[in-house]
Amino acid sequence: MKTQFNKLLTVPAFTLGVLLLNTSSVYATDFTPKTATAEAVASHLQESTPEPQYQKDATDQAQIYVEEQGLEMGWNDDRKQMIVIGSASFDSEDPSYDKAYITKRALKTMEATLDAKSQIIEYISSTMSAFDKATTPGTDLQAQFKEEVDEIESNMNAQRNKVAKYLADFNTKESDNLRGADMGDRMDSLMDAAIKKLDDQYSSEKIEEKKRIKYEKAKDRYAEAQKQYAQLKQKLAATKGSVKEELNSKVETISKQPLFGATTVAQFESWSEDSERYTVSVVVLWGKKMEKVTRALIQGQVQKVPPGNKSLKSWVKDNNWATSTGGRRFRDDKGNVHFVGIAASKAGKSSTSRKKAKGVAEQFAKKEVAMAIFADVESHKTAEAMMQTRSGGNDKDSSIAAESFSSEVSQRIKDRKLRGLQKIYGKYVTHPISQHTIYVAIYSMSGTTAAQALKMQERNYLTRMLDVKSQQRMHAQDKAMNDSVNAAKRDRKTYNEQYKKTSKDIRGKSAAEDAAARKESSNRNQRQSSGGRNSQDSYQQEGGSSRSGTYSGGGQSGEFDW
Repeated sequence: MKTQFNKLLTVPAFTLGVLLLNTSSVYATDFTPKTATAEAVASHLQESTPEPQYQKDATDQAQIYVEEQGLEMGWNDDRKQMIVIGSASFDSEDPSYDKAYITKRALKTMEATLDAKSQIIEYISSTMSAFDKATTPGTDLQAQFKEEVDEIESNMNAQRNKVAKYLADFNTKESDNLRGADMGDRMDSLMDAAIKKLDDQYSSEKIEEKKRIKYEKAKDRYAEAQKQYAQLKQKLAATKGSVKEELNSKVETISKQPLFGATTVAQFESWSEDSERYTVSVVVLWGKKMEKVTRALIQGQVQKVPPGNKSLKSWVKDNNWATSTGGRRFRDDKGNVHFVGIAASKAGKSSTSRKKAKGVAEQFAKKEVAMAIFADVESHKTAEAMMQTRSGGNDKDSSIAAESFSSEVSQRIKDRKLRGLQKIYGKYVTHPISQHTIYVAIYSMSGTTAAQALKMQERNYLTRMLDVKSQQRMHAQDKAMNDSVNAAKRDRKTYNEQYKKTSKDIRGKSAAEDAAARKESSNRNQRQSSGGRNSQDSYQQEGGSSRSGTYSGGGQSGEFDW
């Protein structure tokens, strides 16, 4: 089926509304929910002709997608797979003139992915703390001034953590105890002990002046916050008895573990002109089979799966990537599983901005591949609800209630070796919602490419070893020849022998030449005195006449093609 997704690129952002890929009619004809894999459906989805649907946002569409595939949210025992949906959103009046829209979109996609992965690790293992409390008047009145109390406590905790950071230079255990202290007498006593210790230590000339100044600021700010906290407690005491009832409930969960092979199988994003809100939702899958594939990959092995119907090249070519980010998985027609990372960055008109967009997108695409394969995921979430009933006069009570939620979810890798990571796509395209020009980069990695990369690495290192040995031999030869020459220079035996021989020969020749000269002089005198000349004594040239011409030296060759 030929991709027609490009048609969306002409739809203006202000008329697009919420982007929805209508899938119900397509899957009814081509796919059976009980047999269709999420991978096949995702691929089919992107090849379908998208039509904007204004009544559905990205989260709704993700849920429809899961339902129409016959899947259930959470653990699917028959498939040995876990399916979760992660979502994130931000307010956007009009993406077309929001210069940071594409960056916000990428970060919110990351947030949605973290949301999904946190659900997986929380299912596997969670550490929970919780309490419910009902109080009568006078036992806890801080809720009446909750925002003010929270602000002061937050300030005190921030300065406490700074002091703990400086304390770590001298005593890590005391620093950790201080960081873990809750508000109360224990925290005050630990803080007093830490300040006393640091005051003694920082009086030393060995401590950097810059660090001492920062510590003094933290200490002073903590003292000020502590003073404000005491004043607020006095204020609370003055209102004692006005609260008739207080209900409090709090729950905290902590999950932390490595996660291998959790990948996005579908992604949806939307923007509503009416609500002025952008939303991204991802459907993330983790299963026994993917974990097995991932395990083989990190061990340098190739784990085959039943072949798909496309090559990686065709799959990339047949899809439109303008609305895709994050990690993916793909099964090619040879049974190889590819972990795919997609990232996009806004590109300006200048060559510098386009170069930057390309570099940013490529780096984050690499990251998405790695995070799809292996990542250490952590989740820390806290929820609290509180209700107070107060005397309202006329024998009637009034009630107020409030809720709070905090979370911190992260995933990280460090110093991971990656082999076979390759770029398979890079193109400037138009984002259909914002109409911004973006650069989309796609990288992939598989067991096959990892194994091939290892072979290439081994061959190059082998060649390097041979090069080292060859260089060693040549250096040894050069040194041996130089040393031999120097040794010959130092050996005077040959010189002395030749000197003696030459001196003797020269002296002998000199005596002979002198005798011959004396004899020739005597004969010449005799000829002159006789007045005649001997014809046999006339001069004769020893050789023939010179020959003109051009001569060639040896070693010439008429072959030039090598």
